[in-house]
Amino acid sequence: MADREARRTHLYNSAIRLSAKYGAGFRGSLSGYSELESRFARGEMSKSTFNAHLSALQSGFKSATSQTLTLGDAMRDLRRSVINATAAYTAFSGFAAVNRSGHMMEGASAALTAVTGDPNKANSEVAFVQQEAMRLVLTSSLVFKVILRWR
Repeated sequence: MADREARRTHLYNSAIRLSAKYGAGFRGSLSGYSELESRFARGEMSKSTFNAHLSALQSGFKSATSQTLTLGDAMRDLRRSVINATAAYTAFSGFAAVNRSGHMMEGASAALTAVTGDPNKANSEVAFVQQEAMRLVLTSSLVFKVILRWR
């Protein structure tokens, strides 16, 4: 009778610790706990064996929950991926714009060299157009398009 009361007290104390740790529905979360609890209550195992099995159940539960991806974690991962993709696109877009601008400048310089016949004069005109475009806050490519159509 005293052994049964000691077992019941130990089960009650274990249940309080587990509900504080895992919530009121810990019996559903720790699969196999109900069977372990009933075997201990019937006297089929000792207190130390019950505690060892309970510790193993908790370790398995911790391992399973540590590998689970929560919705918040998934959203943070998605947000991080979108930000990284946006940064990569922005960098690539900026590089492409610089590359197009460089090709436009080379094309304009070649066209002006063909028109003037002198590469030095063409380069000075390209430099003048770039200065004026910066002064007027225009893009050099727009100014070159207008100039090349005009000549």
